[in-house]
Amino acid sequence: MRIWLVGILLLLPFSVLGASVTDQNNDFSLTLDVSKVEVAPGESISTKITWTKNSASVFSPCLSLLVREHGPHTSNEFVEIDLPKGIQQGDSGSIQAQMRLYGAGDHAIQVFLAYYTPPPVQPGTLSGQPPCPSAADLGGGPRSIRRGRPLTVPQNTASQAAHQSVQNYTLVQLHASITAVVENTITGFDTACMANELGESWETKEDHFAAEYIRSNHDYRTWKPRWLVLADGGLHVYWKVEHKRTWATDDRAAIDIKWDKFGVMQSVQVAVSIAKESEFTESVDYAAGLAASTGEPYAVGAAMIAQASSRIYDAIVAMNEKGGRLVFRSVIEENMEIANKCFLWETP
Repeated sequence: MRIWLVGILLLLPFSVLGASVTDQNNDFSLTLDVSKVEVAPGESISTKITWTKNSASVFSPCLSLLVREHGPHTSNEFVEIDLPKGIQQGDSGSIQAQMRLYGAGDHAIQVFLAYYTPPPVQPGTLSGQPPCPSAADLGGGPRSIRRGRPLTVPQNTASQAAHQSVQNYTLVQLHASITAVVENTITGFDTACMANELGESWETKEDHFAAEYIRSNHDYRTWKPRWLVLADGGLHVYWKVEHKRTWATDDRAAIDIKWDKFGVMQSVQVAVSIAKESEFTESVDYAAGLAASTGEPYAVGAAMIAQASSRIYDAIVAMNEKGGRLVFRSVIEENMEIANKCFLWETP
């Protein structure tokens, strides 16, 4: 048995907390080992990819291996190599790579082994395998494989006849994937961040702390939030915002938001009181935010905030209110947007 050492990026010991998965067919076996499946933000994990030629079957030398990390926000390609030609039955090889994972949530560590089986040699033709299909022949070739697009043979081109045999190639892919979870655990709510984003500081008001500020020539007040880390690691934050009115009762909004341990908003509830004459409550849940967004963690919360704000606006307009009360809706929205990014996180 020959051992092919394709490449080494980093050599690290593998933990018992890791995971292993194998995909195989008659031609090849592909195994992915990951050192850890639960990591802190910014922590590195090591991966090991092993391939083995299972059979003596003839196959195209167009053989490539791709290692990719697909996280909540981006995809990163870490390794892409063409495997050695002349591989025989029993041959094997491995590579190791280091990945540093950012962003709370699930990160899929994916490995693809792709090759083409050539068409059989027809009687009366030259012996031997035809050359590997080019990128033009296969509508993008390896790049198409990486991005998951179907491979297509170009139509109505001058080279179509010359590449007619390409249509007989069969693309074969083995795929192994393991999900590593970045446990970006919330440890609290950053009230200093909120005051800074409002452009003020917390001052003593009525035995509590509040920040007072002006928006569109109207006066508003945000009371310092109270927060609690939930048993499941999520965060619950509650606070009040007021529209200060000199000669009348202030307008008030009580904001109640919950996030999961990854900082993904789960629920938002805003109870609004307009001079104690009209009171209403708007609530939006995670499902509504997910349906109205791209599904990325911050986008879900932004969609939920936008929906709650829109409903508050409609309710205030229905009262024929303008001026500071209409601006009050924007102030409530601003407060929620600030809260959606002022978390305290556990560091690795």
